[in-house]
Parts: sequence; C-alpha cells; structure tokens
Amino acid sequence: MSTLSVDTITGRSSSGTINLPAGYIIQAKTNIIQDQTLGSSHYVYITSTSYTYSNASISITPKISGSTILISFEGRLSSSYGSYVNHIWSIRDNGGSILGDYTSSYPLYFNQRYNTGDGSGFMYQQGIDTNVTSAQTYKLYGKRGSAGNGVYIFEPVIATAFEIAV
Repeated sequence: MSTLSVDTITGRSSSGTINLPAGYIIQAKTNIIQDQTLGSSHYVYITSTSYTYSNASISITPKISGSTILISFEGRLSSSYGSYVNHIWSIRDNGGSILGDYTSSYPLYFNQRYNTGDGSGFMYQQGIDTNVTSAQTYKLYGKRGSAGNGVYIFEPVIATAFEIAV
C-alpha cells in the first residue's frame, strides 16, 4: 500500500483551477449545540405561529466558490401537553431565505404531528444552498402549527454542513 501526502494542491497554472468530480465532498462541518446554547435550561420552547430562531446554527466558508452546501439539523422534541403538537421547521441562510430541499427549489418544511403521551419526538431537517460563494451561517427556525401547543427542542442539537463539488 502506498501513501500520498501533500501540503498544497494548486492549479496547473497561476490562474488554473482544480477540477473535482461532481458530488465530491470538499469539506464537512459539525456543530454540536449544547452547554446552554439554546437557553439556561438546555432547551428552547417555541409557542409562536411565526418562525422563531431556535439558537441552533452552523457556519461554513466554501473552499471552492460556487459549491453546493447540504445542511441538516437534528434534535429531540417534547411537549408538556397530553394532546397533539403540530410544529414546522425550516433552515435559513445569511439573507433570511428559507432553503429548498435537495430535490427541488421549493422550501422543505418538516411538519411533524405526534401524540405527546410518550413525552418526546424527533426532528430532522435538511436544506440545500446552491452556488455558494461566501461564508454562510445557517440557522434553524421553528413555529407551531395553526393548531396545537408549543414544542420544546432540547440540547444537544446536531448540525452538519457538507460542501459538495458541482
């Protein structure tokens, strides 16, 4: 078995570029949101029917301008009510735009409705940002549906961002 070690990869000329195959993961970032980042009690309680910032975020600076960034957030949910809870989650970029999912340009809204008799649920939210040319901080927003009660999101929340070659 051989090992190839390099410190720097540069283009074929001073203005050259490095061509990576489409779908190649250029970098991966993870942010484990904990230690009272969400609040002094290690959770955020969202009761509004308007999108509310959860204090969960992840930042990434593309190494190659024009890359695609795939973002995900996951965490544990709960409610203190014995009835159904309806909540909707979205990911927003620096400009506040809601990101689409990885198969369309339409925003992906995670809308989970569960009976809280067991006291918990799970949230997994994905988004994709295309043609990214500068540093971005992606933020998780949530709201309760038009019916139902508030929802807790507990620490830890795991956020990941993958830069993907196009």
